[in-house]
This record gives sequence, structure tokens and C-alpha cells, in this order.
Amino acid sequence: DTKSKNNRTSMSVADIETFRVVPISVQLDPSYTVSMLHGHADHVSDKPRVIRDEIIHRAVVLVALLLLQSLSSSILERYKFLLTEHVTVALFLTMLVGAGGNAGNQSSVQVIRGLATGHVGLSQWRRLVSREFFIGVMLAAIMGIIGFCRVWWLSSGLDPKAAMGIILSLMMIVATSTVLGALLPLLLCSCGFDPAHSAPMIQVVMDILGVFITCLTCTLLLYGFG
Repeated sequence: DTKSKNNRTSMSVADIETFRVVPISVQLDPSYTVSMLHGHADHVSDKPRVIRDEIIHRAVVLVALLLLQSLSSSILERYKFLLTEHVTVALFLTMLVGAGGNAGNQSSVQVIRGLATGHVGLSQWRRLVSREFFIGVMLAAIMGIIGFCRVWWLSSGLDPKAAMGIILSLMMIVATSTVLGALLPLLLCSCGFDPAHSAPMIQVVMDILGVFITCLTCTLLLYGFG
């Protein structure tokens, strides 16, 4: 009985050592999530970076995103004729790319939370994309209705084709950003990067794609396919 009791005691100690409680602050650390996915969470430190390293880490990401975001200026330059002749389209660009960034961030945050808690894994990406695609289509329909009211009721004298281009662009931007917002954290994790970077990254990506989708859609509707 004494030997059995000692075995149970040692087993309990082993269980506690193996299944130790990880602080929630560490669980939500993207580096912990990456290590969990690759099976070596034991080596993750719960100590925060020193200020110098944190500044360098963030600065590198911000500079890279700044350079990437400059692509939107090239797109605007390419479609200068559209924005000059139809100024209202340019006025709605902020609303359109903002909606895309917001929708993408919603998906991104959900996936990052799922990765941190273990409810989402890299092997589930197909199911996740299907789910987010359906959600994106539904959100696009809702935002399309709201966008229709905003464009038609609050913008008098707007070219009907331009208005239709703005509404269609809004719907495509929201649907696209919802799916990309879910994919980016998984992509970063699979490459060994912090999935938290997907939040600012989806904003920049949708700034570029939003401008391109809006300019292309309005150009096709206003000037045709020629």
C-alpha cells in the first residue's frame, strides 16, 4: 500500500510537471503559439523583450509595411484619369479601404485567438477558409445594402455607374478581406513568424487591394472593357 501510494504521488508530480499551467499572458503571446504549433513550447520564455529589441522588432515590421503600402500610390497614379473625372470615387476610397481593413482584422483576431487557445490548427485551413468565405459573402451583402443607402441617399448628382462601381467594390473588398484576414495568421505561423503581425499586415494589404479593386471596377463600369 505504501509503495502504491508513493507511485500515485510520483505520478501526480509527473503529471503536474508535464501539464503545467501556462499563464494566459504567455498563451496569448504569438511566439508561444508558433512554438506550440511546431511542438517546442517548452523553450518559449515568458519574459518580455527588452525595450531596445522590441523597438527594433516593431520598426522592421513597420518599415516593411510602409514600403509595401507605397504600392497604392502607384495604383492611384495609374488610374489618375478616373479619379480626376469622377472625384466622388476618390472621396469614397477611404470608406472602402477602411471597411476592408476592419473586416480583415475581425477575421485575423478570431484566428489568432484560436491559435493561442488551441482551437485552430494549421491542418484546418481548408475548413477555416470555407467558413470565412461564407461569412465574408454574408458580410459583403450586408455592407452592400448599407453602402447602397450611403451612396444613393447621401450623395446627390452621382453618376449611377460610379455609384454601382462603389457598391460592388465595397462588397468585393469585404469578402476578400474576410478570407485573407483568416489566412494571413496561418501563413505567418507556417513560416515561423508571429501571427500577430497579420493585424497590421491585413490593413496594408487591403489598402492596396481596396484601391485596386475600386479603381478597376469603376473603370470597367464607366469606360467599358476597351
